[in-house]
Amino acid sequence: MTRDDLSSKIILSRLNTREIGQTLVYRTKVSSTMETALEQVRRDTPNGTVVVAGAQEHGKGRFDRVWISPKGGIYVSIILYPSKAALNSLTMLASLAVLDSIKEVSGTPACIKWPNDVLIGGKKVCGILAVSGESPSKGTYAVVGIGVNINIEPDAYPEIAETGTSLNAASGKTLLRIDLLCSLLENFERRYAKMAEGESQLAEWSEALITLGQQVTVKTTTQTFDGLAESVDTEGCLRLRLENGDLKIIPAGDVTLRTQSYFPGVLFP
Repeated sequence: MTRDDLSSKIILSRLNTREIGQTLVYRTKVSSTMETALEQVRRDTPNGTVVVAGAQEHGKGRFDRVWISPKGGIYVSIILYPSKAALNSLTMLASLAVLDSIKEVSGTPACIKWPNDVLIGGKKVCGILAVSGESPSKGTYAVVGIGVNINIEPDAYPEIAETGTSLNAASGKTLLRIDLLCSLLENFERRYAKMAEGESQLAEWSEALITLGQQVTVKTTTQTFDGLAESVDTEGCLRLRLENGDLKIIPAGDVTLRTQSYFPGVLFP
């Protein structure tokens, strides 16, 4: 056993949460934590159940893309039964929790590219995917999937060599997955509780978004738009000022910055 090994016993012995992760499914390798989590939903697993894998064979990103998921990252899916009104805030909360945990564990500045990528130095270190539906008996469910590159060597994977990074590579430190995992779940629970109490975290999220104020190209499943990313609304949608002056509200899409002015990142107090 090495210092960076994970197991249910190791995780639960370190995890300081009331609900998130207290029901835990750990697998050394899965097809995807999202698929495993959806199986758990069909079994009416409790709120806050977390699926963790040491590696994924078919990790899922947005628009059915593959998330490269070798050993050396953390791959987590969190099962929730939220109100329908809360669904649009889950990616926001997850990305802020990732920033919290990166700060706590490494001190490395990070920022968010709308709507769901966490960047360090302009390169992707984390991706987030949230899906929802109706469970057999608990009503609305949501599964929030989070993948963070920790001690992966991006240059070993041509698919991400140019655009991806890892926390160890970016920080110059040797970091343990268990430290980031527990910090992430604890911060997610804290932020989820704040949301349930009616506290908005939109201002923090907006401050962390590298996208705002930038000339961008946004691709949805059917269209492409060019313009200035002005702001985000309370639902997390991007308010894009088109080149003809019209305002376009975009619920989700892929963003490419049309400048090279990547901010170095932000740290929350």
